[in-house]
Amino acid sequence: MRLPKTRAEAIARGLIRYFTGKPCPHGHVAERWASTSRCVECDRKYCEANREKIREAKRKYYEANLEKIRERQRKYDEANLEKIREAKRKYYEANREKIREASRKFREANPEKTGERHRKYYEANREKIREHQRKYRQGGLVEKAKRKRA
Repeated sequence: MRLPKTRAEAIARGLIRYFTGKPCPHGHVAERWASTSRCVECDRKYCEANREKIREAKRKYYEANLEKIRERQRKYDEANLEKIREAKRKYYEANREKIREASRKFREANPEKTGERHRKYYEANREKIREHQRKYRQGGLVEKAKRKRA
């Protein structure tokens, strides 16, 4: 796709960049941002030279707007639930062994966290677990499981 030559044309077409073919004040013949008219190359160089300054500004913004950010993320997650689930499922399928190995290492390195997580789950789901155990025993599944292990 050919980029437009003017900012107005880029904005009208819903594009984020345009290319005039003329050098910026710093001599770069590069694309420009439709939102600000700034040279893409100048922005790139600025970001490289001020990485820590930008990182600190982002950290401060995040701290000051944490609730707003979380709310925006919650709304996005709600609106895109199936898309997110599908992406997670595909990632898990592609990285199953890597994920299992990482989980095993975490459990070995953090037995207290793992135990606490299990205790909390048990407390929150006590009735559900007891019902499952009752069905398991009644269905003769205990003997079946023992035979399977042998």
